[in-house]
Amino acid sequence: PLPSPLPVPLLQRLQGWLGQAGAEKENAMGVLLQQYQGHLARGPALPADAPPQIAAAVVEMLAWAARHGLCALIDRLVEVLTQHAGGALPLPLVACARSSGGLTVLHALVMCGKGAAVTALLAALPPHAAASLRE
Repeated sequence: PLPSPLPVPLLQRLQGWLGQAGAEKENAMGVLLQQYQGHLARGPALPADAPPQIAAAVVEMLAWAARHGLCALIDRLVEVLTQHAGGALPLPLVACARSSGGLTVLHALVMCGKGAAVTALLAALPPHAAASLRE
């Protein structure tokens, strides 16, 4: 484990480096996820620029985990999204998050085979945000 939360920009750089590797880096990605969770647990004390960065990082991590078939990591990521959606990660923010390759959270969830999570997210979003994701 790493010391309590490292700065989000540093975590993103580490994630970019790990993302170039294969599935053997699953445990390291899990440690980064714990770091992001540490930030999300801060709730209102979280700096304003952190939630969009964390949302994008989670989408990026979901897409990476899907490409490598890492089911346990995918389940943890979906749990983090579910746990913090509407709180530290407002739903419209999650809907707008994109991976470095331009994938939305819906793309990433579909890649992961998480149809129920897609349905739940679309149902929870305000109509205009859900409509923009369907386009």
